[in-house]
Amino acid sequence: MSRSRWALAAAFVACGVIGASSGAQQAPPISPEQKAANAVRRASALADTLTVSASFPAQRKFNHNHKISTSFDRFKNLTTISAELYGGGFLNASTLTGDASFGYRGKTLSTPPRFVLITLRTLWPGEYRFLKNHELLFLVDDSIPIDVGETVYDADVSTGAGNLIEVHEATTAILSVTQFLQLVNGKKVEFRLGGEGPLHEQRMLKDDQLELLRDLASRMAPPKTGP
Repeated sequence: MSRSRWALAAAFVACGVIGASSGAQQAPPISPEQKAANAVRRASALADTLTVSASFPAQRKFNHNHKISTSFDRFKNLTTISAELYGGGFLNASTLTGDASFGYRGKTLSTPPRFVLITLRTLWPGEYRFLKNHELLFLVDDSIPIDVGETVYDADVSTGAGNLIEVHEATTAILSVTQFLQLVNGKKVEFRLGGEGPLHEQRMLKDDQLELLRDLASRMAPPKTGP
């Protein structure tokens, strides 16, 4: 299971969308699942207490060429919709890959999701960039900070060309739907991963990436029924 899908599954277990497996292996000392559970509880609390000031974007032709995929796991009765925010593989050591996703029980969306996952993955030679600090912050229109709280972090190590050690890291933020709508309705969105250290990653989302996220948000509204 990919890191983002693993975090998504953990998040859904935490909020009761799907049940935990009775055959699950013992959790590590610092459990990503527990971190996901804490983040989901926080996002759900925000969904309960904050007023969604903006409605979901209306369905239209969105101006982007990114991929949005829908998958259904019949064993878990879980549909996942994922948008490829950064894709195409690692072109160099500092390139990001990542996606935004949400899920719901069954094949038909009946109620809006309570939270959205944004996962960023990095590849770096020889050292961990975000092991000690994997804080992920968003800033909308230069003035509206989006506090996503604790993130879910995972890392792996592989050997690349010339026996170069490569460190793969993944950081997942769990946003309430309210926070996600604040983000997608902004005209300018920046993010910073890893605090203010020398190896942090800071970028501004491009217009087509914002359009992609608006496209994803437009799919969070249940289909209308009745006359």
